[in-house]
Amino acid sequence: MEWTDILTGLGFMFIFEGILPFLSPQRFHNLLAIVEQMTHRQIRVISLVSMIGGAALISVAQGLEWS
Repeated sequence: MEWTDILTGLGFMFIFEGILPFLSPQRFHNLLAIVEQMTHRQIRVISLVSMIGGAALISVAQGLEWS
C-alpha cells in the first residue's frame, strides 16, 4: 500500500461524507438532531459496527483483487 492509496481512500471518504449534506441539507440537519439525542454508548456501538463493516468490505475487496 502506498500513500497515494491512502490519500485516494480519504478523498473518497470526503466525497461520500459530503453527499447527504449537499443533496438534502434538511435531512442532514434532522439526522444531526437525532444523533444529538443518542447516548455516548449508542454512538460508540454504531461507530464500531461501521468500522467493522468497513474493514470487512476492504478485506473482501482485497480478496477479489487477487482472484
